[in-house]
Amino acid sequence: MIFYDTCSLLNQYVEIFANLSTTSFAISNITLKEVEEIKTSKTKDEETKQKAKKLSHLLNINFGKYKIINY
Repeated sequence: MIFYDTCSLLNQYVEIFANLSTTSFAISNITLKEVEEIKTSKTKDEETKQKAKKLSHLLNINFGKYKIINY
């Protein structure tokens, strides 16, 4: 199992979800909160916000296929 932080997820979400059937992963509950904050941040650029929105969508439709660790 691979643990991803927020930055790694934002930069690699396409590859991570493409390999979801063969490679399991975990994220922290803090990462989920950070992704939500990035989506609406006034200080983040549009590209980063779009990545966060796509990532959030993928996390939602694949809920249960990855582990969330309370930290």
